[in-house]
Amino acid sequence: MAKVNRTCEQCSAAFLTKPSVVAKGAGRYCSHACSSAAKRRTEPLPLGLTAQQLKDLFSYDTETGLFTRLRDSNNQAKAGDVAGSLTREGYLSICINRRAYLVHRLAWLYVHGEWPQHCIDHRDGVKSNNRIANLRDVPHAMNVHNRHKPNRQNTSGFLGVVKQGERFWPRINIKGKIRVFPSHATAEEAHAAYVELKRKHHEGCLL
Repeated sequence: MAKVNRTCEQCSAAFLTKPSVVAKGAGRYCSHACSSAAKRRTEPLPLGLTAQQLKDLFSYDTETGLFTRLRDSNNQAKAGDVAGSLTREGYLSICINRRAYLVHRLAWLYVHGEWPQHCIDHRDGVKSNNRIANLRDVPHAMNVHNRHKPNRQNTSGFLGVVKQGERFWPRINIKGKIRVFPSHATAEEAHAAYVELKRKHHEGCLL
């Protein structure tokens, strides 16, 4: 059975899936990582933790993006320890009262005194770089537009570039439609063309 083209609702990457999967209401995401990220995005905001409660437990360095414990915890972590563990998606998280919180959202709460209204985007694309200057509260679409690295299904090694034969093609999602532009001899040339297109059509792009 021929597969159908789909666009990932999380990262906007193009991918192929079976029609039977789409018929069941699935096939919305290109990978498990994107599915998990979308699930996190749709969960209710963790309003149970306040900025003051957070500051009673941790200090936050705006220049390094690191949280340091102010008191011992029940899991053998000591006051003075840097808090946070790496998630499968590459983000840092901290467990507070048996609940995991993403560090970039905690950083926003610590500095601004309130939870972010939208997604927290890492300006430089490094998910573990939680310096406050590297974070911005933006709608999901703008967050996706600031993607810096290709997904796992990309065979060219460059974001926005598809390899077919010996040629490389810039491919970009513009207003929900996949557009393919003239090919180039090298992946680097195609990527440069893609970045130019991305800066023109993707409002959230910081490349």
